[in-house]
Amino acid sequence: MHFTSIYTHPWFVAQLPFPSTINTAPEHELNSGILNQTVAIGAVIVVSLVFAVLYFLRRNRPVGAKNPRQLFNDLCRAHHLSGGERTQIRNLASRLKILNPAILFLDHSLWDFDQLAQGEHPLAERDIENLKKLNRTLFVSPKGKPTKLSLT
Repeated sequence: MHFTSIYTHPWFVAQLPFPSTINTAPEHELNSGILNQTVAIGAVIVVSLVFAVLYFLRRNRPVGAKNPRQLFNDLCRAHHLSGGERTQIRNLASRLKILNPAILFLDHSLWDFDQLAQGEHPLAERDIENLKKLNRTLFVSPKGKPTKLSLT
């Protein structure tokens, strides 16, 4: 049995362009195309390296964050809080004049809903209900029992 390569088959050879039509572009256009390809490949490599370095640095940062903003972000991530919930905690901290909103994860007594409802600028009932729900998310165990920090 004799096998022939598809590349030597007469049909395939007939599909190839005639030698006169190969590389009919002027040489400066060919060099320009090669230059564009080289620049594009170089850009992809540089962007990939930047992302790799940023990923490596983020994965290998110290666990005990000394930066209050990073601590807050880590706590929000650990509690699986949405962007809206993070904003609610930041707004509550700002309203209570707390510089580090991460403290709200630790001190349940700061979540004084009576004060928030009656203060100089009282919160709307809907906002207080949202904060109570967020409070339950943070201070009630998954089994529905209050944690040691919870006052409810």
